[in-house]
Amino acid sequence: MNLFNVLLLITILFFILLLIKSVFKKNKICVICASVFISWVFFLILYWKGKFLDKTIIAILIGESTLGIFYLIENKTKEEFKVFLLPVLLTLILMGYGLIEGFNYSQNVLYFLTMIWTLFFIIYSFKDKEKLGKLIRKIIECCKKW
Repeated sequence: MNLFNVLLLITILFFILLLIKSVFKKNKICVICASVFISWVFFLILYWKGKFLDKTIIAILIGESTLGIFYLIENKTKEEFKVFLLPVLLTLILMGYGLIEGFNYSQNVLYFLTMIWTLFFIIYSFKDKEKLGKLIRKIIECCKKW
């Protein structure tokens, strides 16, 4: 299998899911997201079985899904909790990496992630303090004002 097969599968799934979505009148799923998700799950299983060797395309597709999950979380989260978006993104990256390379990364990664989550919880817990309140607003607005 090659890149053409990957693109073809995503396209075929897109139209099949679009048809299913229109028949059932369900507008709660993103057909593109579902097509990409199903594709990388399929190719990841083949990779684990040794029948598909292109980790790069699997990583790209998983990356698309993790970023999609990130954006979904960002859109559904109350403004005050958006301070945690960086730790959420880093956690999603770690999960995506683990799917491809296994969940046997160094303890430093887990310590770092734990420290980041702890730091952001500490910052959040002092959100009513003037200086930390400004920092939290900057963290929340990091992607809004270009």
